[in-house]
Amino acid sequence: MHKDHSSLPVEDASTTIFRYMDFVSFYSLLVNQSLFFKRLDKYTDVLEGQLFDETVNEYFEFRKNIDPYASDEEAKTWTNNEAENIRLYKAWTLSNSWNIAEDENYAMWKIYLRGYTEGVAIRTTVGKLKEQLDNNKDFEFYSGRVKYGAVPKN
Repeated sequence: MHKDHSSLPVEDASTTIFRYMDFVSFYSLLVNQSLFFKRLDKYTDVLEGQLFDETVNEYFEFRKNIDPYASDEEAKTWTNNEAENIRLYKAWTLSNSWNIAEDENYAMWKIYLRGYTEGVAIRTTVGKLKEQLDNNKDFEFYSGRVKYGAVPKN
């Protein structure tokens, strides 16, 4: 079932999205009648799902605000533990990436076809995708725009 999450910016239901895939992945989609969700820790981009420094700093400030008697060292330890839990949680987090655009994008074809010469671009809207995700009552799905920015320091 699809759910909104307070930390993920929600897109308008009419927003056009694309999913690029090679023909083998498209065939699998047709045969299995399901989307493939990949574990975050299995992406080639090791920074996928990492926390930005600004987010870690926000965690630290949050901890200091909810417990004004905590020392900076205690708040830093708590923050580091939270960041480590999130890093470990990547093995339990699955994703399926879509591209927000009005038209197909050559760069996305190059990235997602990974050298294959045949592929498919599925065009739909955020609302239609959410509607399909609502049909699965066994799992919770969250969607939103991913924020890309500076490389986090580790």
